[in-house]
Amino acid sequence: MMINSLETGGSVRQFAALAQALDSDRFRLHLGCIQKKGAFLHGLGKIPEFRLGGSVYGWRSLRSRLRLARYLRQKQIAVAHAFDFYANLSLIPAARLAGVPVVIGSHRQLGDLLTRMQAKVQAAVLGGCDRVGVQFSGCCARLVQDGVSERKILVIGNGLAPEAFHARITCDSAHCGNITNRHDRADERRLQEPQSFA
Repeated sequence: MMINSLETGGSVRQFAALAQALDSDRFRLHLGCIQKKGAFLHGLGKIPEFRLGGSVYGWRSLRSRLRLARYLRQKQIAVAHAFDFYANLSLIPAARLAGVPVVIGSHRQLGDLLTRMQAKVQAAVLGGCDRVGVQFSGCCARLVQDGVSERKILVIGNGLAPEAFHARITCDSAHCGNITNRHDRADERRLQEPQSFA
């Protein structure tokens, strides 16, 4: 599983919860990130970093993807799961290059925060996935409009109990102190949809 960074956010919370919930007797879990920073870094063990070097489209970024592909091949990864935009653009091509049998991308927002170019590039990359997990059905239309096959899209819901959105979290990081996880109306709508997690 790979994510951009472990800074506080909804996708990061789900990444950390899933990483901690998977049975280590049944699964050989390998985590990765692009930027090794954030409050959720603590408690997840050793996480290799695959920095992009300032631009997702530059030479350093390409070299990082090649290094990631070697890592995936060396560890004999069977399922690669990207958790956000930058992880999609890094992990998906690297996983395909490495011959990973199952590749899962994620789109956990409406897409209105992406530029047109970012949306088109992400859609092209998501085309290389076996499945694209979206957090709520509202994400689907934008992805299909951008060219992602509807048959690849799977609504997996939030993955966290609604109580998690009202809890106060104390991070172990000296940089974050107490964080209140507030949610907006979009989160309320998402929480009212059927929740399942796979």
